[in-house]
Amino acid sequence: MLLIGLTGGFLTGKSSLAKFLKKKGLKVLDVDRLYNNLLKKSHLKKKLIKIFGENILNKTKISKKKLRKKILTNPALLKELERLTHPLIIKEMHKAIKTFKKKTEVLIVEVPLLYEKGLEKFFDKVVVVSSAKRAQFQRAKSLGYSDRETNFFIKNQLPLKVKEKKADWVISNSGSLKDLKERADFLAKEISKVQKFN
Repeated sequence: MLLIGLTGGFLTGKSSLAKFLKKKGLKVLDVDRLYNNLLKKSHLKKKLIKIFGENILNKTKISKKKLRKKILTNPALLKELERLTHPLIIKEMHKAIKTFKKKTEVLIVEVPLLYEKGLEKFFDKVVVVSSAKRAQFQRAKSLGYSDRETNFFIKNQLPLKVKEKKADWVISNSGSLKDLKERADFLAKEISKVQKFN
């Protein structure tokens, strides 16, 4: 199976590209979805409440928005969150990849912190979705992020230029969704070429 990592920066459009690739018939695994499922598990929930307090809950569920606000007031908590969740996320990612092996010849895995966590070694190829900073801020604003939050999350990731140099393919996403769809069509063809020689 050809395993492709899909990454980028904060709100550069990874999920939008993934949706277009899905429409082209490619299989996509979203690691963020695995993270959301983990947050529902009681053993992790208890550990997070112990560190962050009960006010991260929205009724009985952990609120990612409330977690973000806690991290902003105390950035050291980001390391605590990553220490607790990332080994579990990586374990779940490998388990999910194994189940796909029997079903598909190509799998695209959307991993937000692929390079930051040294996960590129698990993939045959890596796609980086890049974007102008102004476009990141515009998307963030439309999703209810403050400029302070956006700055924080951009600064806590590797610079896009570093990721672009490491990638096999760079998809620029500073324009319209129509532009991105065209780039997704191009990428799907490129993946098909690589698959033939894999």
